[in-house]
Amino acid sequence: MAGSELSPSGVVVAAQVAEMAASLASAVADRSREAWEEAGGACAQAQALVRRSRELGRRGADAYVLARRALDSRDVGPPLEVTPQDQSRRDWRLGVAVEHAADAPLELAATAADIAKLAEVIATRAADDMRADAAVAVMLAAAAARAAARLVQINLAVGVKQPAELARHYAEAAAASAASVESVDA
Repeated sequence: MAGSELSPSGVVVAAQVAEMAASLASAVADRSREAWEEAGGACAQAQALVRRSRELGRRGADAYVLARRALDSRDVGPPLEVTPQDQSRRDWRLGVAVEHAADAPLELAATAADIAKLAEVIATRAADDMRADAAVAVMLAAAAARAAARLVQINLAVGVKQPAELARHYAEAAAASAASVESVDA
């Protein structure tokens, strides 16, 4: 976010939360190598999800900047100086930019759901003293998935509904993982 022309956007913050969740899951798996034979593989998967979350944050930030520019340029100039054709072109560009802005959050919702599921597995197999941290990773990932799904829904408020439904599905899957680890702790 440093050096960005805009303050942090929701997708950037959601991606950072997902990245932190995957980092925490990776650390738990790494510290559980003695107690869990597959911990190394889980650690490697979590590290890949850290990198994926970081990349989606960058892509989301770039798309957000483009969408904001398109929105800001839509109503430039006095009404008499803007022809209907110019306004139509601006509106089309805005529609494309907003649709594009939903791509990274949709992928982030899927990635966060993957992080939640992996962290759920880690929470059930990690060393006993590390399981609480894995449960926190699941909850953070679920929050990131829910936030990303909301961004998809907002960006696609008019028009294509399928990506919003898919993003909601990812958020629900992540929430189910969070509920699963919460019920184990109860």
